[in-house]
Amino acid sequence: MSNGFKVLVVDDDLDNQAIISALLNFSKIEFDLANNGQQALELIDGHSYNIVLMDIMMPVMGGLEATACIRAMGEPKSSTPIFAVSYRRDLAAKAQWKAQGLNGFLTKPFTSESLLSLLDRYR
Repeated sequence: MSNGFKVLVVDDDLDNQAIISALLNFSKIEFDLANNGQQALELIDGHSYNIVLMDIMMPVMGGLEATACIRAMGEPKSSTPIFAVSYRRDLAAKAQWKAQGLNGFLTKPFTSESLLSLLDRYR
């Protein structure tokens, strides 16, 4: 069942993909998976997403580079909310990432409540 709300999950770690997929499936939230930033750009080019959950450190193309490419796209894609999903906790890195176009952060490991609360803000 889709209400038009769709999430793009970008993460190269299969365990993280499985955890997020299970939570989204349980919550009946439609989503696509990308293994790196390059795959994310290909998906974004052909689809509309309400929010992107972006890992930062990935092979091929990392999350910050992919975010910059998304921000350079025309509207409405360039204004899609993008949230870093990362193990990094230091505030200096988070401030730098925000300056590079991220809307916010979800620190791993996260709870199902924190993920769903974030998504609910954009539904």
